[in-house]
Amino acid sequence: MFHLEGAADSKPVETQGLRTFTLANPRDGRIGDLPLLLRRLAAHLEERNVAQVADIVLGEEMTNDGVWYSVTTYYLVEKDLVVHAPSADH
Repeated sequence: MFHLEGAADSKPVETQGLRTFTLANPRDGRIGDLPLLLRRLAAHLEERNVAQVADIVLGEEMTNDGVWYSVTTYYLVEKDLVVHAPSADH
């Protein structure tokens, strides 16, 4: 369980499991363009209707063309969240 940051309340949230995807720039001469990759990540998050990002991991691989960046994102969508009401004991 974890709490949604910035939520109006801080009720515990159970999840059905984190989802994940990895993005990298295509090998078209812009593999090391980190701002481009981050813009693509933002667009991808909006397309997937992400409710909460749990983690973003930046990776890099050395190639003959230079550094090739990638981002792996762990996230939840709204239907994965189950908010629990406070119990009477608290």
